[in-house]
Amino acid sequence: MQINLISKNVQILNLWNDLFHSYDNVKIYNNTIFSIKSDAICAPGNSFGIMDGGLDLSISMKYGYEFQKDILKKIQDDYYGEISVGNAFLIKTFDGNSVIYSPTMRVPMILPKKSLNAYFAFRAALICARQSSIKSINIPAFCTGVGQMDAKKCVFQMHEAYKNIILDGYKNNFTNWMDAQKSHNELLQVKNKDIQYK
Repeated sequence: MQINLISKNVQILNLWNDLFHSYDNVKIYNNTIFSIKSDAICAPGNSFGIMDGGLDLSISMKYGYEFQKDILKKIQDDYYGEISVGNAFLIKTFDGNSVIYSPTMRVPMILPKKSLNAYFAFRAALICARQSSIKSINIPAFCTGVGQMDAKKCVFQMHEAYKNIILDGYKNNFTNWMDAQKSHNELLQVKNKDIQYK
C-alpha cells in the first residue's frame, strides 16, 4: 500500500522525512490532502462525525451534504451513535472515491499531553485501508490542528503505528503485562515504570 503523508507544515514535513524516508511505500508531500491522486483520503474527525471545522470541513465541503449524512448514518447505525478513537471505517463518495474516517478525539478539544490519539487514529486508518484493499491513501498529520499535539509527538506516534501495522509489529505478541506496560511507556516517550500503582 502506498502511503502519502501530506502537510503544509514544514516542521512536520521535516520530522516525517527523518522517520519515514527509508520506506519505499511512503511519500511525503508539501501540499493539500486533495492534491495527490490516490484511492482514498483519511478524514481525522471526532467521534460523532460532525465535520464542521478544519480539515474535516474541507472534506465535507468537497463531497457535499449527502457525504456528511452518510458519515453520521454510518456512526449511528454501526457504532451506536459514537465511534471511539482507535476505530475507523470507509465511506464511498459520489464520485467513486473513498474516505477513511478515523476520529482523533471524542469531541473537538485540546488533547492532554499524554494522549496517544495520533497512534490510535493512524493505526485504525491503516487497518481499515488494509482490510478494504486500498492501494494508496493520503494521510494528514493527526491531532496537530484542534488537538494541538506537539509535532514531534505526533510524528513519533504515527511512525510507531506504521511499524505496528505495515511492518507487522503487531505480531510480536506480549506474553505478560510488564512487556505491554513497557511498550505503553515507550509510546508515551516516558521512562519505563510501573503505572499500575502510585
